[in-house]
Amino acid sequence: MGVDNNQVKNKYIKRANRYQSLIKGTQEPIKKLITMKLILVAIMIGSLVFAYETRIYLIGVIGFISTTIIYMVLANKHKSLLDYKENLRQLITINQMGIHRFTGEWRKFKVNGSEFVNDEHAYAKDLDIIGKDSLFQWVNMCETPWGKRELARNFLHQTFTKEEIESRQEAISELSSKLNFRHRLKLETKKLSASRKEVNALSDWGKLSVPLYQKKWFILIVRILPVLTLTLILLGPILNIVSSNYSILFAGAQSALLYKGRKSRRTYLDSVYRVNKSIKKLKNVFNVIEKHKHKSKLLVELRVKLFNNSHELPSKQILGLSKIASNISNRNSSMYFIMNILLLWDYRCCISLEKWKENYGENLEIWFETIGKFEALSSLAVIKYDHPDWVIPDIVEAKSHVDIVGQSVGHPLVGEQCVTNSITFSNETPIVLITGSNMSGKSTFLRTVGINLVLAYCGAPVFAEQFKCQQMKVFTCMRVSDDLQNNISSFYGEIIRIKMIIEQVKDNHKVFFLLDEIFKGTNSVDRHVAAKAVIHNLNKYGAVGMVSTHDLELDVIEKESNGQVKNQHFEEGYEEGQITFDYKLKEGVSTTRNAIYLIKAAGIDM
Repeated sequence: MGVDNNQVKNKYIKRANRYQSLIKGTQEPIKKLITMKLILVAIMIGSLVFAYETRIYLIGVIGFISTTIIYMVLANKHKSLLDYKENLRQLITINQMGIHRFTGEWRKFKVNGSEFVNDEHAYAKDLDIIGKDSLFQWVNMCETPWGKRELARNFLHQTFTKEEIESRQEAISELSSKLNFRHRLKLETKKLSASRKEVNALSDWGKLSVPLYQKKWFILIVRILPVLTLTLILLGPILNIVSSNYSILFAGAQSALLYKGRKSRRTYLDSVYRVNKSIKKLKNVFNVIEKHKHKSKLLVELRVKLFNNSHELPSKQILGLSKIASNISNRNSSMYFIMNILLLWDYRCCISLEKWKENYGENLEIWFETIGKFEALSSLAVIKYDHPDWVIPDIVEAKSHVDIVGQSVGHPLVGEQCVTNSITFSNETPIVLITGSNMSGKSTFLRTVGINLVLAYCGAPVFAEQFKCQQMKVFTCMRVSDDLQNNISSFYGEIIRIKMIIEQVKDNHKVFFLLDEIFKGTNSVDRHVAAKAVIHNLNKYGAVGMVSTHDLELDVIEKESNGQVKNQHFEEGYEEGQITFDYKLKEGVSTTRNAIYLIKAAGIDM
């Protein structure tokens, strides 16, 4: 298909090499800074020794303070250089992921969406959508839990309307050309350290309110009482103008006020303090999104959603929360204990948090979800960038006489060696019966059509030269195994699965089905009768799909259905006694068998 994948792979290689060169460029400045910092430490120590030995304290103090200030400036610069160097390392890793997607090493990516695995899902297990060696593992660029959840939802819950799919197609196409944006988004979201539990706790915190901290009379007490207490301490124990008993009384009152509700207040404050580092890193994520001007309708809507009717940038909104969280500090230190009693610091922080929550609290969940949507769309944009010759599917109206048309369709996860085939499903031929010998490509082709439909329905490009499809509910019955826990054999499990598909069709749902090696778990006579009954039922109720089988006698269904069930096949060849496969789909029924040959080739005497 037109474009040499090495061109795209080389772009990743060049970017990784450029970042590596930039890292080398930081080595010398970092060494110089370390040397200068060591010299300054020596000068600081020398200043103190000089002051002690000569008793010229002023010069010693001036030397120590000025050197300390210079040291702090250099320390900040050193930290910035180290952060910059770490960012470059992460960008190298991100570009190496791009290389690995071409070399097949993506199967070693640690994140594969296994937490979203559901063996009962209509198609996920059979089509390798989630889990090991899956579509999710191949394409995922999400770092946050809400991003991964959104990407999994895109693949598993295909509920987008035709208009939404087309809007997503536009957004994904735009993001595919913004490599720097996508890599920077991944870099900054990778820095987020909050777990899903912490994020959910913070999101829940944003929805709840504590009325006490909003009461004007309470806010007035918290502001005035510490002023009175500190004034009495100044006038009493320090200046001895009034009795110290007054200051003791007021300090006691403040302690009693702090004692009341201390557990709930601690929980309230800790829910924010624990994730303060992540809150600060959220600001950087917002900066990435805010700095890019998007054109597509969906991306513009998502960006606007971050503002949530506020005139302030999300980065500034979250910065306010971060400052309050920083003020909470470590509540276990003795200094904090004293400051808390004198200033009612806990309550001051609670009031500030409640004020922030009143203004922006509802934004938290919206922010998380929106960041997740940007991550998911950026992940799907990887496909468009890596494979610019893949096609954006045409989603046709339900009234169209064409259900699916795919020209030169290939499996996205197979790689460069993938053999493509064309397929058409229409009102005239809604069902295709595929026969063929072992290892000829039947199952892979079923999965090829299925996985490309999943991509099409979430707005992503598909591996094809042309692809049109109606919106249909995808159902598969391919990898059914024995369920020992529930005492269900693979054959009965297949029956349950097929019954579910037929019920969906009877309920007037537009269904696309994939049945692989139908009823392979029973004898040939029963298999033949049962398979014919199922295919006729699916055809009768208007289902669209494919059935693969070794049962060549099922070829009569094409005639019995007046051509609505179409026979196609894969076949093998033999060259110099060796079996070969071309994996090309052909018209009609297979006329070859290779089971005996494969058994003999394995060294088993016949």
